[in-house]
Amino acid sequence: KALGPGSLKRLQTILETMAASKEVAAIMSPLYVLYDLRVAYSHLTPGSNPPQLESVTRRLGLEPDASLFDIYEKLVDGLSNTFSAMSEIMESAGKLKSVPH
Repeated sequence: KALGPGSLKRLQTILETMAASKEVAAIMSPLYVLYDLRVAYSHLTPGSNPPQLESVTRRLGLEPDASLFDIYEKLVDGLSNTFSAMSEIMESAGKLKSVPH
């Protein structure tokens, strides 16, 4: 089952409790963009331009008429960075917990 906005918000809250950084919302952004892209494509019909698609291109820093390839390329880069940052947060939290008292 795909993660919805509620699931993403719960994940963000968990990461915020684990992270020393306050940038978790920015780290999570590509996951929200991916969700919005999925919603946009579920409403896409020939000749239509759902508002979610414009939001996706804007949040990725692309032109509103960006190609699907450009959207995917930028999104994959963002997701890669997200998963790396999430891994770092979890590793750091694990190290903090394993420090003897």
